[in-house]
Amino acid sequence: MKHDNLSHAAPLLFLVMLCLSCSSSQNNWPSVKISDLPVEEMMTEWRTDVEAALSEAAQAAKPILIYWGATWCQPCNQLKGQIIQHPGFEIDTEKWVKIYIDGDSLGAQAWGEKFGIINYPTVLLLDSNATERQRFSEVGNYADFKARLSRSQSEAVDFENLVERALTGEATEAEWNAVAQGARDHYQLTGLYDTALLAKLIPVHKRCPRLESIDCDALAYALITAALEAPAHSEQGIDALQDIAWLHLWNKLAGSPEMAIRYASHFQYIPGSLLTRLALFEEQKDIAETLPGLVATFHKLFKDEALSRKIRHNAGVAFFQLSKAIFPEKDFSDKWFRDWEALASTPASKSDKRLIFPTLVKFLAKAGRTEQAEALIRRELSDDPSAWYQFYLLARSLAKLGDIPAATRLLKESWTIAPGRTTLLQVISHSATTVAKFPKPERCLELKDIQGRWAALLKTFNRPLMNRDKLAEETIAGALAKADCPGLTHQ
Repeated sequence: MKHDNLSHAAPLLFLVMLCLSCSSSQNNWPSVKISDLPVEEMMTEWRTDVEAALSEAAQAAKPILIYWGATWCQPCNQLKGQIIQHPGFEIDTEKWVKIYIDGDSLGAQAWGEKFGIINYPTVLLLDSNATERQRFSEVGNYADFKARLSRSQSEAVDFENLVERALTGEATEAEWNAVAQGARDHYQLTGLYDTALLAKLIPVHKRCPRLESIDCDALAYALITAALEAPAHSEQGIDALQDIAWLHLWNKLAGSPEMAIRYASHFQYIPGSLLTRLALFEEQKDIAETLPGLVATFHKLFKDEALSRKIRHNAGVAFFQLSKAIFPEKDFSDKWFRDWEALASTPASKSDKRLIFPTLVKFLAKAGRTEQAEALIRRELSDDPSAWYQFYLLARSLAKLGDIPAATRLLKESWTIAPGRTTLLQVISHSATTVAKFPKPERCLELKDIQGRWAALLKTFNRPLMNRDKLAEETIAGALAKADCPGLTHQ
């Protein structure tokens, strides 16, 4: 039987090996090299000499704010728009030493490993001796950020210890607020998502004092997000949604545009199974009364030209995601795209473009309008560092749709415009993950060349891989291991 299997496999093995020996003209992934990092205009006044800045902060007894990000990262651009561009930012951080670390800059990954930072964006608030007080990757609004600044200058408390104090009833109101607003960020930055995140947040939310001075709703919305990202019939997720009366919380947003603006970012992910989940434990009458009103609130905010583009962006995403889940039989995408294009077509700052156009590209790709999405990238983002990432995401969508030639073409193009060492490693490793799902023999043919390009690039590095670079190496190794291609292993 064993010999029989080998004889059947021989023709296929021969075909694969033949493809692997094809000429490079048939399989020409670009030879990449590290390019100069583009100047980030917004961050020119920030310190980038990290060691010297930390030393000066210690000598002057000044607190330290570290922003870790990348020019192409959409969540980074959103955080910069909400916080760093806010009129009050320079005044409120005047006495802080502000350090910017672009993940692609020389030595960045060593600092990332030292501070335990991987995710873009991450903000660290340190005391003058570089002792960490807080870290976060997003904030609801500028007032939340300002409150974090203020709290970080009080006595430093380890977050796990802070949670323990909250659960045992020892935490003060100020400490409870820190837990309520920071728990989701803390646990996600330690790698916990979905049901693991729920397990941490549920007991904290149950103990949260219902006082006006404590933002227990921040915990509730963190729970909703985690529960909706969990598997559709997760008993833990369903119990969490029921315990926090999520429809009641959403109904509060429908009647308060100010609250809807604050929590709009929590609606970026709404599963198509939303109504099915609701029907498991909610009355149909409650659903009918709450959800359409919430959709209408976000639609009104999205269309309100008096609001900033950033607010309208978040409201538009919430409106789109909810509408798709609640009215799956309706195709309203034509009107939605026209409204979004109208929002994007008016004169905008570079940070606004980096926020709005990638979102539009993503939804065009999800709707199968891949040619429109590619044309939009080329028209609006051709000279922007984020273009490589948009091409990569679009290529991934095309691969899922089965358009392997178009996906391969865009993956290759993303390599040629990706800025910086770490980004190059990331785009190559994630390309391998995408290509590993191609059908054979294309899969093995393309992966062999990707592996060669990876090895050639690593030869130009003079130091060990660290942090995100090491993560990229693990990613490509995993892709090659799962590819099932003879003779193809990570070296």
